[in-house]
Amino acid sequence: MKVAVIGANGRTGYQTVLKALDLGHNVTAVMRNPEGIELRHHGLRIRQADVTDIGSLKKALLGQEAVISAIGISTGLNKPITFYSEGTKNIIEAMKENKIRRLICISSIGIDKERDPHVPFIFQGVVFPIVFTHAAADMRLMEEAVQESKLDWTIVRPAGLTNRPPSWKYRAVKAPSLEKCYQISRADLADFMVKQLDNEQFFYTVASIAH
Repeated sequence: MKVAVIGANGRTGYQTVLKALDLGHNVTAVMRNPEGIELRHHGLRIRQADVTDIGSLKKALLGQEAVISAIGISTGLNKPITFYSEGTKNIIEAMKENKIRRLICISSIGIDKERDPHVPFIFQGVVFPIVFTHAAADMRLMEEAVQESKLDWTIVRPAGLTNRPPSWKYRAVKAPSLEKCYQISRADLADFMVKQLDNEQFFYTVASIAH
């Protein structure tokens, strides 16, 4: 399958590119700064685009069959943001322009806290109120945009992300989240997402994943 990974030079995006190539997909790595990735592979194309620039996204997604969105920011989280919601709306528009149906989008554990009884206290009582309040609010808007997109979507809510090697042993269920859902390695998250590209089990579903 021809799959675009948006945010490919982020830590999760990079693992996703590696897994997609390993499983034989033709991958287009989409990122703001192409020099940020040194990987070379016969099945890999690198395209520069910014999710805030709809024109660049439309060009980058030309000819693709599926999109995995691994977009993220690490600065400016102490104030209201629109990066996730507006960036994802642009991705959706670019996909529709290019007649791409399949979208897998990374969100986060605890986004729907009112209906998610299993989120550990470290997230609900510490991470979200102190660090992640604005990003979580924007991610909720992002999820709404995906769910209303009329694409073949899957939203993935991982537990706390680590850089550990893949275990190949993880739990994935339809939301709400799993009990004792503390961590998931980026490599295992990537493994799950790539394997969902042509798996209809999680179509039109919010999936929670953890070790």
